[in-house]
Amino acid sequence: MKTSKRYLVLALSLLVLLVLFSQSSYSQYSYLPTGDITDGRFLQTRPGPGISGYIINEAYEIMISTPSSSAQLEIGLFDGDFNDVDPVNSNWDDAGPNPTDFSLYADPLANGTGTFLVGRWRSNGTAFDNIGNPMPNNGWLNIILPNVPEALSPAGNYHYRFLYEVTNPTSTGCNAFKIRSNGPLAMMSRGFGFVAALSGWSDMYILFPTAYDLGLGPGNTGGNIWETLPTTYDATWDFYVDVPVSVSFLMMMDGDLDCGSTFSGTTDTDDTDTPAVIPPFATATEATSEGAKGIGNPADDFGNVAYRRSPAVYYTLTTPDGAVFPNNNPSGNLEWEQFLIETDSSKPADYQISQNLPPGLYHV
Repeated sequence: MKTSKRYLVLALSLLVLLVLFSQSSYSQYSYLPTGDITDGRFLQTRPGPGISGYIINEAYEIMISTPSSSAQLEIGLFDGDFNDVDPVNSNWDDAGPNPTDFSLYADPLANGTGTFLVGRWRSNGTAFDNIGNPMPNNGWLNIILPNVPEALSPAGNYHYRFLYEVTNPTSTGCNAFKIRSNGPLAMMSRGFGFVAALSGWSDMYILFPTAYDLGLGPGNTGGNIWETLPTTYDATWDFYVDVPVSVSFLMMMDGDLDCGSTFSGTTDTDDTDTPAVIPPFATATEATSEGAKGIGNPADDFGNVAYRRSPAVYYTLTTPDGAVFPNNNPSGNLEWEQFLIETDSSKPADYQISQNLPPGLYHV
């Protein structure tokens, strides 16, 4: 549970993938990444050049859809502020302040090309549709809009693009936030960032509900007691990828997962099927060529017990028909690694398979 940045980029031969997060059972809403405001799981803004962990050049974009029967679109942003309201007592965000702009465009074809601006909001409330109404720290900003005809698709549903970016791309840190809507949510951009956020003691008291009553704080850091405390963050994440047709390969790229441990001795190794080059979407960033990176920086399995969630980072990909493909040694510090499942035996891959992968919803 570190505030190091994590990235995923997905590619599938000539197809645009929608990266989906699990739908919450909290209410009628869909959430990215989750609807639990105490679990430490957040989306994050893309950091700018010169910032440690800046390894992707692409903008972040979410698709929001509502059915034709819905008269309105609802969007909620949790902790949309970027240390704008009270930098001293703020939650979840890394450094800042750096105002963040959130923009909504009608996108009737749901292909990321829509340009009709429906609304725009700034985290500190100094401009656009929420002027004088800054986004709350550790709380929800609720936006309710009528569905606009410019977003109506030929099939009769409404589709929108929701973009988020910091106003000063060279400033430090990242804005950690959650989003909800009364319609399905999906990542439109090939890459996106996510983070297990912890920016201070106020966050510690949320992630460790008994810590405050035990008197833990700046003057009593508790030592190894954190290993025994109940926590709302268990280091698991769920992503869902919609693959609309059968495919001969599936390639996923993960970046800066900081594989490695100062606790168990696990280190990042060379991924032999990943070319030792910087991928095109990460040029002119801090990304380095793929290789054996050793222990992450900061190590995923951290030495400080309050931050540690053992074992070191790994993930699995489960196909719609139940086949499971684990990746036990993903990317190390500031590198990108591909995770490739391939039917062509002449191509290096993490897994060679004998038949095409099925269409449907894949679980990471």
